[in-house]
Amino acid sequence: MPGDLVERLLSTVLAKSAKIAVAHDGERLQPVIALLHRSLLKPLRAFVQGGGRKIDTWYLQHRMVTTDLSDHPEAFVNINTPEDHAALERQVLAQPPFRTL
Repeated sequence: MPGDLVERLLSTVLAKSAKIAVAHDGERLQPVIALLHRSLLKPLRAFVQGGGRKIDTWYLQHRMVTTDLSDHPEAFVNINTPEDHAALERQVLAQPPFRTL
């Protein structure tokens, strides 16, 4: 994930007076990566307790905006098999170590 993920989501949600900011990779919505206002906790609980499972359907019932993260496509790689996991692990280990400032 980009180091400024939260700031980007927050900036988008504030700029558009929304309650939810959801990541968009430039091709599709990434509903697992989102920032939700705390006032949505009760409605979200009710949705799940009522059997709701498709979060992007619930998002559409509220003021939602998307945050463009197309500059970080690597953050949205699907890992569905042990082989996918191993390939990603090799790729990550080949990168220089992360440095904090």
